Amino acid sequence: MYNWLRKFYAPSFYGDLDKGYHLDQYIEKLLLEKFGVDRGGVFVDVGAYHPTILSNSYYFEKNKNFNVICVEANPIMAKLLRAQRKHVFEFAK
Repeated sequence: MYNWLRKFYAPSFYGDLDKGYHLDQYIEKLLLEKFGVDRGGVFVDVGAYHPTILSNSYYFEKNKNFNVICVEANPIMAKLLRAQRKHVFEFAK
C-alpha cells in the first residue's frame, strides 16, 4: 500500500505506517526519534496552511503536549488556523 514511500524512509519505519502515524504526517515518527523529545517540546510550523489536513504540527499539539507556533501568510488559512489552533501568527499584507 505504501510502496512509493519506502524509497524515502529507512526499513525500520515501514511497519509503523499502520500504527497510529498518518501517512501524510509520517514525519512525526522521524522527528520524535531523531530529537528524542517525547512530550512537551516546541514546534514552529512555518507555512502551517491548514489546522489539521497535511499538518506537520497537529499531531504534536494534540497528542504530545507540544507548544506549537503556526505561521501562515495566507489570510484565509490564518483565519481558519486561529479558529482551531492555539498560537497562530499571520504574516500577510
